[in-house]
Amino acid sequence: MTTGAILASVMLIISQVPGDDPHAIVVWADNAPADSVLTLHLVDEATDEIGPAMFAKVEQEGERLKLTPSFKLSPGSMYRAVIQSKGGKVLSIQDYVTPSLGGPPPKLTEVYPRSKKLPANLLKFYLYFDQPMREGREIFDQIHIEDASGQRVHAPWRRLELWNADATRLTLWIHPGRIKRGVNLRKQLGPVLLPYKDYTLVIDKSVRSAKGIPFGEDQRHTFFTLPEDHERPLPQTWERQDVIAGTRLPLEVISPDPLDHALVPRYVKIYRKGKPVQTTFSLGEQDNQFSLFPCKPWEPVEYEMRVGKQLEDLAGNTPERVFDTDLSAPEEIPAQLVILFQGK
Repeated sequence: MTTGAILASVMLIISQVPGDDPHAIVVWADNAPADSVLTLHLVDEATDEIGPAMFAKVEQEGERLKLTPSFKLSPGSMYRAVIQSKGGKVLSIQDYVTPSLGGPPPKLTEVYPRSKKLPANLLKFYLYFDQPMREGREIFDQIHIEDASGQRVHAPWRRLELWNADATRLTLWIHPGRIKRGVNLRKQLGPVLLPYKDYTLVIDKSVRSAKGIPFGEDQRHTFFTLPEDHERPLPQTWERQDVIAGTRLPLEVISPDPLDHALVPRYVKIYRKGKPVQTTFSLGEQDNQFSLFPCKPWEPVEYEMRVGKQLEDLAGNTPERVFDTDLSAPEEIPAQLVILFQGK
C-alpha cells in the first residue's frame, strides 16, 4: 500500500517495507528543501492532535529524504508524516492508518472497586480487560467521568500509565492534587468528585486492543458518591474467626472499610511461628470481604495475620495515616498490624 499527498510542491509517500508486515514503513519526501525537517507522529483520532515526533532515522538519498521509524507502528493506529521548512512552515502532510491484526473486539470484564457507592475522595479505579490492550498516554483522553447531566469532569486523571505485565489491567489514578485538602490544585479546580452525586465512568469506544481492534461502543460504569473518607482502615476492627485444623477452609475476613483489592494479597500475610504460610487469595462479593486459603491444611496452633502498613482503603488511607494527613496534628494511636487467630 502506497499513498501520497502534495502541499506546496513537496510530496510525501508512505510505503510498507517490502517483505515485511504493514506495520513497518518508510516515509519518502520528494522535492524537499535541503534544510527541511521530516517527522512522523501518532495521531489522536478523537481530537486529530498529533503526539511528539517518533524516534526515527532520517537520511538523504539523492534528491529525497527518507524516514525510517525505529519501531514498528501499532496496529489500527493513525500516523501523520509532516515535513516543515527550517523556519517551521508546514510544507506537506500525509496520514497513514495501519491495519489491525484481526480478532474479536476487547471486552471490559471488571471494574474495581466493585461497590456502586464510593467515597468522594476515591483514589483509584482498576479496569480489567479480556485481552492485552494498546498502551499509550492517549488513554487518559479516552476515559472520562461524567456527572448526572452528562457533563464531563475536567482533568480528573493522574496521567501516569500503570498497566500490568500483559496490559490486561489498567490502574487509573484520580489526580491526588485534587483529593488532598489544602493542595493548590484542589483549591484551583476543586475536587474531582462531590458527595451525594451520581457519576459514570466512560471508556470510549475508540479504546483499542493491542491488535488494534476498538471496543466499538462506549463502556459505562455508574456509581454514587458518599462523603469523603478520612479514617484509617484499622486491622483490629476486622471481623474474623478461628480456622478449622486439618482442613483447607479459608480464613474469612470482613473489614468495616472497603479495601484496595489489589493491595490486600500483597500486604496481608499469614505466619506460623515466624515463618510464612503459603495461601491463595479470593475477594468476596464486596470490596471489604476477602478469604485466605492455606495451601496445606491448618494445624492446631496459633497463627499471625500480619498487615503491611502500606495497605490502603479506597481513599488511599493506610493503617498508619490518612491520605492527606495534617503533619502538624497530634500523632494517632498506632494501628495493630499483627492479628492472632487459632487453628482448632
